[in-house]
Amino acid sequence: METSSNGKIKLTDCIRIILFQSHGESESETYAFYQHNRSTLFRSKADRFNFSPHYYRLHSAILDFECIYHNHPDIDAFDIVHKKAGDEVTMLSRSQFAKWSVEFYENDGQRANEIKDPINVAYVSHNFLEYLDQDSEYSLFNKDFVRNSFAHQFDCIHLLMKRKNYHFSADTTVKEFYRDIIRDLYPELSAHDQNLLWKFFRRHALRLIN
Repeated sequence: METSSNGKIKLTDCIRIILFQSHGESESETYAFYQHNRSTLFRSKADRFNFSPHYYRLHSAILDFECIYHNHPDIDAFDIVHKKAGDEVTMLSRSQFAKWSVEFYENDGQRANEIKDPINVAYVSHNFLEYLDQDSEYSLFNKDFVRNSFAHQFDCIHLLMKRKNYHFSADTTVKEFYRDIIRDLYPELSAHDQNLLWKFFRRHALRLIN
């Protein structure tokens, strides 16, 4: 996953996480199929792609994304233009996102504006991850555990570590862990909570090593 913009997550990264949850390491093959065929993938039927399983995986992942997004009003979508002087951020309404969604999907999460301007990139708020299936095989908790908001943070960070194939070593500092992982999701997390998360995942990683 690429670094998010001020705690926001790229639309394409959300889709990749959904694919990774469902298909593990083969997510990269499906995403390569998407990038190769994205200009026609959403305007053609499966027979054009020889009924490839990747076709169905992508459409399923996008349906999962839209189901979560449209059913949780506290998830926000954003249209961001990255400029040297600072990002130009526009929050999208549900109708605006629906209007541009196919363009975003066909262009790897981007859409064109004025030729002279940089490309617009689609992001969603980081709480999107908190609504993903908590019974995922990558969850830190069993399905009977009732999660509070802090437990959700542990699960989201753990999922991002899995997605990045992040290796936590005995030498990883709090500052490095914040820069590499925590900042992507929770850029305003207090130093106390950063340290708590670092201690937990450091202990977890060292236990697996030993």
